[in-house]
Formats: sequence, C-alpha cells, structure tokens
Amino acid sequence: QQPCQCDKGTSMVVKNLFFNIPARRNFLKKDTIEMAHIEEVFRRVALVNHKVAFAFYSNDKMLYDLKAGNFAQRIVSLFGDVYKERLFPVDETSDVVRVSGYVCRPEFTRKRRGEQYVFCNERFIKHSGISGAVESAYNDLIPERSFPSYFLSLEVEPSRIDVNIHPTKTEVRFIDEHAILAIVHAATKKALGQFSLASEIDFDPGEELAFHPLPKGIMPKEPHVTVNPTFSPFCSKKEEQEAKNEWNTFFETEETTQPQQVRLIDANLSTLETETHADNGILGFAGRYIITTLPSGLIAIDQQRAWERITYDQLVERMQKKGGMAGAQQLLFPVNCIFSAADADIVTELMPDLKMLGFEIEPLGQNTFVVSATPADVNDGQLQELLASMVSDYKNSMMQRFNDRDKSLCLALARQMAADKCKPLQTQEMQNLIASLFACSSPTFSPSGKKILITMTEDDLREKFQ
Repeated sequence: QQPCQCDKGTSMVVKNLFFNIPARRNFLKKDTIEMAHIEEVFRRVALVNHKVAFAFYSNDKMLYDLKAGNFAQRIVSLFGDVYKERLFPVDETSDVVRVSGYVCRPEFTRKRRGEQYVFCNERFIKHSGISGAVESAYNDLIPERSFPSYFLSLEVEPSRIDVNIHPTKTEVRFIDEHAILAIVHAATKKALGQFSLASEIDFDPGEELAFHPLPKGIMPKEPHVTVNPTFSPFCSKKEEQEAKNEWNTFFETEETTQPQQVRLIDANLSTLETETHADNGILGFAGRYIITTLPSGLIAIDQQRAWERITYDQLVERMQKKGGMAGAQQLLFPVNCIFSAADADIVTELMPDLKMLGFEIEPLGQNTFVVSATPADVNDGQLQELLASMVSDYKNSMMQRFNDRDKSLCLALARQMAADKCKPLQTQEMQNLIASLFACSSPTFSPSGKKILITMTEDDLREKFQ
C-alpha cells in the first residue's frame, strides 16, 4: 500500500464493522433505531458544514440531497419547508463570544427535547448550561413541559475552552461560562422580542395602498362637513329626567330586598357545600390532583398519570383484540404530516399498528403522510405534534430495550393523550375517573413506572401537626 492521488473529495467504505468485536453485534437495536442514530450524526455534521454539499443514501435510496448554502437553507433542507416560517435569527457579538444561528417561534415548541443543536467553533457540543439559558428566555412564552427548538453556533477563543471532559469530546467547559450563558440568554430573548411581532408585518403592501403625489402647484381641497347644531336623536331634557326618575323608583324596591336574598343564597350555598363534601368526599386541586377519603385516611391522585394508566390499558386491550378501527373518527379535512427521512421510515414501519389504534394513515411521498381518521380522544389540531412525539417516545423506548413494540406504541400514545386531558373536572367526572382507575390492572403506578396515588393515614396527619 502506498499513498496515491485521488479525485477531489473523500469516499470511505466500512466493511466487517464487528470483525474484531463480534459481541457488540448483540447490542444492536432494530434497523430503524440504528438508522435514527446514523441520521442524527449526519445532521450534526451537515448543519455545521452548511457550505459543503452532502448526499445520504440508505439501501440505495437517497434520503438527503443537500446543496451548499447558508445556515437557514441547511436547516430547512434537513427538517422540512415548515421551518421557513418558524425561525428567528440570532446574532450577537461580544469580546467573549459570538452567538449566531436561529431559534424557533414559541408556538412551535415540542413535548420532548429533539431539535436542539449547539455548535462551538464548528463542532457539535452538549452543554446543559446553554440549553438552560436558551429555555429560560422562553419563560412565560411556552406551555409547561414544552421545549423549544434552536440551532446556535458559538465562536469562542480556543484557549478559553476545555474539551477534555468526555472521550467523545462533545462536552466542553468554558472558562468564561457565566458571561457566555448570560450572552446566550440575552441574545435569545432579544431575537424573540425583536422578531415575534415584526415577522407578522407585511412589508410589501398591495397596489390599493400605494399613494401617488399630487402634481406640482395643486393643493388638495379641504373637506367640509355640514352639521345641524339643533338636531338631537335623543328626547328632550324634560322627558329624559322623567324617565330617569322612573328607573330610580323601579330599583329602589330591588335594593331594599337584595340583602335578604343574598343572605338566603349564602345560607343555601353553605348548606350545599357541607352536604356535598359529606356525601361525595372528593375535591379537585390545582387542576391536576384529586383528593378523596378512604376508611383508612386520605388519598391523593395524580390526574394525568391516572388518565395515562386508564388510556394505556384500553389501548393494549384494543391491540390484543385487533379491533382498533372501531374507535376511529373520520376527520372532516385530512391532515398532512411531514417527518424527517428516518422518522418517516419508522412511521412506515408502524403503520399497521397505528391502524389498529384507530389511525387511518397513508404515505403521500416525500416523507409526507396523510391522516384521515384518528382515535376518538385525539385532538386533530395537534396531530403533527402528536405523531412526532409518538415516534420520539417509541425510539426512546426501543433504545431502552423495550422489546414489546405494541406496548411501547400504546405507552407513547397514552402519554400524549393523557397530557391533553389534564384539566379541572366536575365532581361526577372525578368519581368516574377514580372508578375507572381502580378497575385497571395496576392502579397504583402509571405505565411509565411513576406513582399515581399516595395515601395519608390519620397517624400521618397527626404527625404533621406535632
């Protein structure tokens, strides 16, 4: 072997990857999961090297054909045309760091961390402080437990960075960390404030708004309005005063009887509240928790986790009976959902299972799927986010060696459907929820393994007051 001259560019071929370490082959996940890992590495490299063209093939099928361009064009090429209207530019320069890139509009947040990329000196990095600085800039702009997407590039003096934190070199430590985090936070907040309203303004007015100047020497005519000073659409002052006196007389009786009625209503409400608590023994708190009594003490139920357990058991039963289509509701207008290339492969793989759960979904080409029916409790207005979250949850479950694909998919859908049901409930609704929960196979723990309810005995309460 000897070095030789080649054409411009580099081609690498890897064969027998596990020749020296055959045991590693046993730890491989499903092809779709491994493909998602490969695509994630490809995105990291392609994003920061946007001036270089890339082509990505899988099984002789082209998934990406990226042309050289600017950072925004590369983001749109990788994640879809929907990002053309979602990005706010970020650009801030200081003596410590230069921050550039894009953050997404607050209304397009996700339920899971996914499309969050930070690069430092043209290398992908992971830094919890930078993620916290960006997300804190979205405070009061996004719902709780939602995460924004962002694509940021940092330029820092190499001597002010320590990259020897992790063998993968993706974790770094900044010498001027506090200053950098403050600048990243300020730059993100500035972009959100500067472009959140400006992007809604149409700077290209139509022809009907075009004003043409008058010829030289011509003055516009002053408009003149004729007004009858004696005209009045109302009655005379004498008639107005008589009507006012009549209304005052009418309300005198109402005012004299009002205190007695208020006292009677207050008394009835007090009696009703006492009877309600005595009969039902159930109370909703903070729109999230249900507190009720048991012979042994008090019980507090996490409403969202309870819905997750109930929905999960129903979906698993539906999958086992192979009767998911019975619970589907047709959409008045079908919804198109766009995914990345790797996620589109996962959706294609999951299509039979999605149909069993009540979805009617068909491929439309170009990583796009059309959904014409959904399960009865699904909000079709957030269908894109729901399916994207389901794919993300499914990938996470499979990476944790959750081998039962059906249960993994049911868990992902139940988690998303339960999040939409977390709202204040009426007394009868809370009673029905509790009855459905205790009819489940495991009412004490959610499918994710978290506690659904806690109990407090009389002894526990007595200890709290000592």
